[in-house]
Amino acid sequence: MQVQPLPTDVRIEPGFPVEQLYNVDGKTLRVDIEWKMVEVFLGGAAPTADAVRSALQAHHGAIDRVVKAKLFAQGFPLSNDLMLTPSDFGADQQQ
Repeated sequence: MQVQPLPTDVRIEPGFPVEQLYNVDGKTLRVDIEWKMVEVFLGGAAPTADAVRSALQAHHGAIDRVVKAKLFAQGFPLSNDLMLTPSDFGADQQQ
């Protein structure tokens, strides 16, 4: 299975998932990262567009691993959409 991130403009609205696009064996997969996880990535920094982009870039490897793990475990979703939550990353959900 070939899984590669695609370049995208990240839409950032606090409280809403952040969308990333991936190419999976020639199909486009939309990966939505729950805002709670984005806050974990930010580590207390203000949720500015630049800060969110930097945090996503800094955690790019972890995001890719979770995407691949979910695809291997569940297969490619019929909806072409995958939601990543803090529990997918093993993050503490109590904040």
